[in-house]
Amino acid sequence: MIDLNPIIDTIEAVVFVHDSETGEVLYVNKACEEFYGYSSKQLMGKGVSLISTNDQEYNFTNAQTLIQKAANGQSQTFEWRNVKVSGEKLWVEVVLNSVMLGKDKRVVAIVKDITQQKENRLTLELNERFQLTINSIIEAIFPLKEEEEVLWNFAESCGKTLGLEDLVLYILTDDNQLVQRSGYGKKVAGYRQLKSPLTLLMSEGIVGYVAGSKESEIINDVEKDDRYVPDFQVNGSEIAVPLLFGDKLLGVIDSEHSKKSFFTTFHQNILETVASLVAIKISQARSYEREKESQAKINAVLNSNPDLVFILSEERRFEEIYTKNQHLLAAPKEQLLGTLIDDHLEKHEVVLMKEIINNLFDKGTTNSIEYERKSNDGIERWFLTNGSLVEFKGKRSILLMSSDITSKKKIQQKIESNEKLLTSINKNISEGLYRSYSVGGLVYANDAFAKMFGYNNAEEILKVESLDLYANPVDRKGETPSILKTGYRSNIETQFKRKDGTTFWGLNSFMLTKDHNGRNIFDGAIRDITEQRQNQLKIEENEMILSSINKNIPDGIYRSHSKGALIYVNDAFVKMFGYNNAEEILKVDSHSLYVDPVDRERKTHENFEKGSKLETHFKRKDGSMFWGLDSFVLTTDHEGNDIYDGAIRDISIEKQVTEKLNNLNAEFLERNITLAQKEKELESSNEELRSNRDSLVETLNELSDRNFELDQLVYKTSHDLRSPLRSILGLTNLMKMDNPQFDNDYVNKIDDRILKMDDFIKSMLDYSMASRMDIKKEEANLENLIADCFSDLEYLDGFNQFRIETSFARGKKILKIDVLHNRIVFSNIISNAYKYRNTNSKDSYLKISISIAEDKYTVLFEDNGIGISKEYLDKVFDMFFRATEKSDGSGLGMYIVKQAIDRMNGTIDIKSKMGKGTTIEIEVPV
Repeated sequence: MIDLNPIIDTIEAVVFVHDSETGEVLYVNKACEEFYGYSSKQLMGKGVSLISTNDQEYNFTNAQTLIQKAANGQSQTFEWRNVKVSGEKLWVEVVLNSVMLGKDKRVVAIVKDITQQKENRLTLELNERFQLTINSIIEAIFPLKEEEEVLWNFAESCGKTLGLEDLVLYILTDDNQLVQRSGYGKKVAGYRQLKSPLTLLMSEGIVGYVAGSKESEIINDVEKDDRYVPDFQVNGSEIAVPLLFGDKLLGVIDSEHSKKSFFTTFHQNILETVASLVAIKISQARSYEREKESQAKINAVLNSNPDLVFILSEERRFEEIYTKNQHLLAAPKEQLLGTLIDDHLEKHEVVLMKEIINNLFDKGTTNSIEYERKSNDGIERWFLTNGSLVEFKGKRSILLMSSDITSKKKIQQKIESNEKLLTSINKNISEGLYRSYSVGGLVYANDAFAKMFGYNNAEEILKVESLDLYANPVDRKGETPSILKTGYRSNIETQFKRKDGTTFWGLNSFMLTKDHNGRNIFDGAIRDITEQRQNQLKIEENEMILSSINKNIPDGIYRSHSKGALIYVNDAFVKMFGYNNAEEILKVDSHSLYVDPVDRERKTHENFEKGSKLETHFKRKDGSMFWGLDSFVLTTDHEGNDIYDGAIRDISIEKQVTEKLNNLNAEFLERNITLAQKEKELESSNEELRSNRDSLVETLNELSDRNFELDQLVYKTSHDLRSPLRSILGLTNLMKMDNPQFDNDYVNKIDDRILKMDDFIKSMLDYSMASRMDIKKEEANLENLIADCFSDLEYLDGFNQFRIETSFARGKKILKIDVLHNRIVFSNIISNAYKYRNTNSKDSYLKISISIAEDKYTVLFEDNGIGISKEYLDKVFDMFFRATEKSDGSGLGMYIVKQAIDRMNGTIDIKSKMGKGTTIEIEVPV
């Protein structure tokens, strides 16, 4: 295996090296540790799952699939979702390639942070979707005048565009109640009918709260919000946005969704934006309604009791005045009677009055005329005046009826102002807006749309068939199943055809809605992206060419000022001169790259119009030197400065080969002379090697026999030594039973030494079996095996007072295991727990938990003994190590346990705290 650390640690990019079969992380460089915040030890083996968000497709399984593809020779480049040790999430671009490192096949991953580019792209897409949604909703409500039409069209358009499950508009009544007036989705019972419309008080529910605060609110989990009032079913999340016209509350937009945390700030921003537009349209609709009502009232008043009634003589003198509003008169009634009306009017008013009277005298009738004048209270007012001819006091007279229409006029001016604002938005937007029947032609197009397709105006393009606007009519999809299902399409690149037959590329976004007759209609917007598309294609093509040149050409390519400053270098140039990256070498004066800086000046004293090639001695960053063939031409940049564009090919090897070739030719004859002698010596060496090989085979066979004999000797010696020791122990016990006077310290010490010697011999026997015996699996019961180990230790003094609890967590109890090695492991661990128990504790215990899975079994040992000091924990598996002064054993126990666990390909983990106890967990594959 090649040691990669010195190589990849010099690379600034983040680098992983994976096992080509398992996907396991084998190496990471220092840049990787600094980038993610994990140590190399943490990343080894589980680096991919550790740094991936593991949501959706960004998990180890998918990563393993990509690694396998790369291992099979398919280079992989993809975006991936990562998370640092700090919890920060980011986007990265990963490039996977298969490489041979020595004799091993590996997969190398190069990781690049693209979070900013990804966020910029997502922001752009979000802004485009935001603009399309706003445009669609504007188109849906823009031409409407009736409040009911505005409410329903908005609910339907907004609900479809945002993909909501339901949406309801609450409207504030005069008695401060919020009433459901229109909706979309689950709440709708039929055509523009709601299921059991709710009425809420201003303080009732989330809707009532938002109405009172006039602030939008998103509820991610309505079940946790005490304000929530369920309608016909309980949902998961809710958003409520107030409808405000200035500071005046008109109502609340409310939407609920079955999923929790469904609504985002995107929904909030959209709804807050369109809420202001809807509020304007509602206000306009109400003004329109009030205007109609006011006009009817004005007509009724004119027929019965107008604000002002003047009776004039034919000479236009005031004969009589009737009014309840004296302040509306130009002067007090007493001053007006008998005077000419012209004396109390402005010049333009005199003209209007003469027009009324002349029409009366000429035709007997007159049209109503609006004009503005100042009344005697100093206020400028608008009046509506008409007249008729009457008999008054036996004379033909003129009856003038005037009504104060100032309020109506202000409302009308406000409506006209709002309509101009919406018209200005429609005309000045750069996108081509349209409305078209899904089966049929265009219904509406703005000026930008007509101009985009080369027509003179909207009226002209509305006469054109929709299919004629497409370069390929098949692109005009109509009501496809997918469109009917989703209701919209975003950013579809389509080739369109202009009036003159030329084509252009447009980004088409639209949604499927219904008109007032229920017919399906496409409301959409088209943005001309022809130039952008061409530029992007050129950029991509140039980038591909430059990338190919940069990566595939071994020559070092450069551009430099004639005075010495480098402008551009490729990766091969950087590598050739021993620098880390292009940024570093671009800071270097090009003169310092030459062994003799005079060689750099040779370019300034020769004619290079057709290009030149020079063999030059160059110098690397570390001071080492190489020969390069420098090919270059003299050009000028856009500012007229002299520029050298060139390439350097490393010819050091070629020069060395040429020199060596000359030397080799000189030596060739001499070597031929000695070749025959060498062949004879080689034959002699081969004969000696054959003899040594035979001797080695014989030695290996003899070593195998000796190992077998050694195993037999250890076993026989251990058995023969333990039998007498057991006999001696039995005799001392009989002696103490028959003669109690012998139960003294000397006899007890004899027992103790016999037990220690037996324990040491047993450890040696265990070591021999654990390290040399082959793994042999057979069916066994783990619980019974552990119980057998207890019986082997019952002879220990006080063992019966040592509490042992065994629990079986899960899994089948019978499985195929190596009984011998497991018995060695269990016996040593249980024996240690007893030996190093806390003798001062009234309740010394050992708890054993067994858990069996499909591919492994786990045994957890927990005791409350004296524990092990933290400084000794990493040494407990060393041969002859004793962790405490109380230990008088052989020091082989835990070493043998580790040997046995390793032979079974298992793992062992130990945790301990002085005075608290020890926990040991083993895992062994089945």
